[in-house]
Amino acid sequence: MARAIDAVSCQCYNATLSRFADNSGGSRSVGNSKLTSAGSVIKSSFCGVKLDPSREWHPRKSSKGTAWRAHIGPTPQTTPEEHQQVQAEARRKTAVPGLRDTIWDQLNQAVPSNKKLSESTSADVLVVGAGIAGICVAYNLAKAGKKVVVLEARAIGSGQTGKRSGQLMSWNDDFYHILENNFGEDKLRLVGESHRESINWIERVVQEEGIDCDFRRVPGYLVTKDDSEEEAHKLRKEYEASKRAGFTDAKLENLKNDTKHGKWGMALVFPNTGEFDPLRFTQGLAKVFKEKYGGHIYEETSVVDHNVTTATTSEGHKVSAEAVVLATNSPITRNVVLHGRQYGSRTYLVGLKAPSGRYTRASWWDTGKPYHYVRLVEQGDHDVLLVGGEDHHSGIYPSEYDPTYEKLEEWARTHWPEVEEVVYRWTGQMLHPADYLGLYGRDLFQPNSVYIATGDSGQGNTGGIIAGITISSEILGRNHPWSSLYNPNRFPPVTVQVAQQELDVLKDDFEGFKNLLPFQAVDSLSAETVGRNCGAVIQEGIRKVAVYRDDGGRIHRYSAICPHLGCVVKWNPKDSTFDCPCHGSYFDHNGVVINAPSSVNLEPLSDN
Repeated sequence: MARAIDAVSCQCYNATLSRFADNSGGSRSVGNSKLTSAGSVIKSSFCGVKLDPSREWHPRKSSKGTAWRAHIGPTPQTTPEEHQQVQAEARRKTAVPGLRDTIWDQLNQAVPSNKKLSESTSADVLVVGAGIAGICVAYNLAKAGKKVVVLEARAIGSGQTGKRSGQLMSWNDDFYHILENNFGEDKLRLVGESHRESINWIERVVQEEGIDCDFRRVPGYLVTKDDSEEEAHKLRKEYEASKRAGFTDAKLENLKNDTKHGKWGMALVFPNTGEFDPLRFTQGLAKVFKEKYGGHIYEETSVVDHNVTTATTSEGHKVSAEAVVLATNSPITRNVVLHGRQYGSRTYLVGLKAPSGRYTRASWWDTGKPYHYVRLVEQGDHDVLLVGGEDHHSGIYPSEYDPTYEKLEEWARTHWPEVEEVVYRWTGQMLHPADYLGLYGRDLFQPNSVYIATGDSGQGNTGGIIAGITISSEILGRNHPWSSLYNPNRFPPVTVQVAQQELDVLKDDFEGFKNLLPFQAVDSLSAETVGRNCGAVIQEGIRKVAVYRDDGGRIHRYSAICPHLGCVVKWNPKDSTFDCPCHGSYFDHNGVVINAPSSVNLEPLSDN
């Protein structure tokens, strides 16, 4: 029997074609198609949904407006065994799911260069995760004489490290005056010191180890989001707090609306910030760790379980160690206290071609919330202006996604009017602790053997170095002045700002678990409403199902329950991923895990 389907946009599953229907009797454009009020289609295609002009499309009225329906035959679906084959094939074609075409060429450069773990082994220290934090920990420990094994599920720098802007910020993007209010002046000085010294550490290691990563010192400019007195007051307040944080060279400067500086006026200047290529730095440091200090790195080796000092891989091999470091962006642990201290957010970046040398080589940040962050990257005979921002909580509904790339481009052209076409755009994810400071150190429930590195907020690069310094110092039995500051077990300060952040964390967790209820967070009534190259979460009986229709029209079905702690994932139309709103996990459209804390894929489902 023929079945009717709704044609649904893959950009927003609440946005059916009814949003484009002209109820006045005319016709409206839909992608590069037109729909008449009678329901006929002129020319086909709409965001992956094939509108066959040989079929008649009929308007269907509902409480949400008009949807367009056509009669087609049965949709092919896959079995769990076929799903597993799809996941295996996805890994074979790209051993690194989740890569993005970043300015650092993560898509082509973050590929495995070390063998898989093929047998059980042991070490003094096991590091799980080969991003900047994990490799920094491993390097420091191996240099001190420890036997260190690093296990990486995909490839070095294939996670958030290869998706960052490469800014080395001495300014803390949660504002020094807020940190002072939360922690007091003494700890404020330690925060400032840790950011300055992390940049110094990178500069020193780059020189000592000969790592080619385009490191350089540049000025950093904190500018106001507008010309209001309120924003000017915030800038002056941050200047005074920065001085107390130890930035004796910080100053207020009038940029005189010069286009070289993005047409801004007053700015707070941090003269000694830095920049680099985070992917090349991390890969270079990993090479030094392995070749100079005898470290061991195994890529395409996923840890699916760990019990105190023993980790088990997906292929059943075990690695035992005296200490285990979980440096997986969001730790692969079920420690609900830890995960309840932070929330995830998506950030967006665009790269616009710019005339070589036209703009000042610097970093810029504005005081907006969410704020924008900007830097320049030399690329052949031109520069690329890299602009980031438009952050929002991870795991929002498909209908809530804004035209973020377009907003970033518009904002960039307002301040740098001579930029040319967009040549890059990608997304990343950050984790934000409720009290604004990273979580680097001993795990609460396994304090003698397990260490974690997470919660970098907007300081992923410097935060990774701070984690590397503090955690390696603790494992080596050395007291470090930053350890207590970034201790994951610290008691959060009681302030209005922290209470608001904690409420955000609770809202995300509540959202993920609330959606277990029937028909909560359902994008569509059935898999048949999903367009090609699109996904959705549907309700089947008491079960939530994540579905994806591939380019050939075949439906792939997975459990929509995140394997970590059981929250319900949501479809992300920007990245074609299924994102968990609770703790940072997300999965590609084949159900393959991309980001921790989940260490396993979404469960494939049968057709029943």
